[in-house]
Amino acid sequence: MNNDYQAYLIRFQRRPEANAWRATLENAHSSEVVQFATEKELLLFLLQRLSSWQEKRADVNQAMG
Repeated sequence: MNNDYQAYLIRFQRRPEANAWRATLENAHSSEVVQFATEKELLLFLLQRLSSWQEKRADVNQAMG
């Protein structure tokens, strides 16, 4: 998988009793599925993935130049 491209399928299911959304995130490349109790958990997970990618990218650029 090219590290410059990430693809996910996100499914949301409303939970009226909790006034919240549950989310399932499926990695389109590996089919790994991660479930989240709230939309906030999903967003934090995605932000962590993206920031981790940016840190690795900066390390590679620094090593090369």
